[in-house]
Amino acid sequence: EVNDEFSSWEAQREAGEAYIRLQRERGWVLVPTRYDDPNISATRHDRPALQRLLADVDAGLLDCVVVTKVDRMVRSLTHFVRVMARLSERGVAFTAVTQQFETGTPTGRLTLNMLICFAEFEREMTAERTREKVCAARKRGRWTGGPPPLGYDVTPEGGRLVVNAIEAKRVLAIFELYLSTGSLTGTVQALNHRRWRTKTWTTRKDRVQKGRPWTKYTLRSLLTNPVYVGRVRLGSEVHDGQHAGIVPQDTFDRVQATLADRASPGGQQGGRTGTALLSGLLRCAPCDAAMTPTYTRRRGK
Repeated sequence: EVNDEFSSWEAQREAGEAYIRLQRERGWVLVPTRYDDPNISATRHDRPALQRLLADVDAGLLDCVVVTKVDRMVRSLTHFVRVMARLSERGVAFTAVTQQFETGTPTGRLTLNMLICFAEFEREMTAERTREKVCAARKRGRWTGGPPPLGYDVTPEGGRLVVNAIEAKRVLAIFELYLSTGSLTGTVQALNHRRWRTKTWTTRKDRVQKGRPWTKYTLRSLLTNPVYVGRVRLGSEVHDGQHAGIVPQDTFDRVQATLADRASPGGQQGGRTGTALLSGLLRCAPCDAAMTPTYTRRRGK
């Protein structure tokens, strides 16, 4: 919220109550029910108190809704239009204390729409500035958030990765295992047979995200992640990171070359040499996964 004299919800409440007392001659009476959503952004449409307010509007318990500023209630123009339509259908007025207008007049309705447009514009500009800051941080090699990759932890102050020694050994073993099998499917089967899992990490809200069994998708993401050679990806660009690498550059390059070779039309598929005629064509009907060729040897056959 904007840091001004009405930034706290207590100050907003006091301003609203004072305004209602000034309208006593018009028959205004403050309802006992409170509709406060402290510490919840007005960008959220599912705020509990807002939903209770709209429910009471539908029930015919209110004649007018009073706020200090429009952007304390809604920030999105689309959401504002829906809320105002709902109030209008029930014959409920809307008043903003510090902006001195009411929806009961044409001028008030015009001003209200203009203010909401500016509020949405400011929100979009803030989001754009945030994206620019993230891009600048990535270009400097900083970690900008999200689930940390296996083999690393995020420093307590954030913004930088540090090597997790135990997980780093496992990451290196995964790269070497793929080079030995030459197959994503075979590597996934071996990892899950060993009961190895993806990264277990804790969010800023202290929620533990447990690791999961490996899939071809998560394995490929790990094998192609430049973070393991001390770099960070920004879209199609790759920049030097501020963290130490785990995998030697030559090992990483060999893995990329193997992945590219297996993906080519004449590459080896599933550990079998030669072109599989139905590769990319034959799929599993229930799950739509691409089927890959394999074979076994028994009694010399």
